[in-house]
Amino acid sequence: MERDRLVRLNWRLGMVAGITLLLGPVLRFLLSYTGAIIYKDPSK
Repeated sequence: MERDRLVRLNWRLGMVAGITLLLGPVLRFLLSYTGAIIYKDPSK
């Protein structure tokens, strides 16, 4: 029972880590992109 819980927790952490690794560069690109737009046009 305890082992099953640990396995499920590890599996969930692994999924989160995988999603973060996949989405990390995309989020960073979006942040830099929107940041560039905001800095270029401060009147908005």
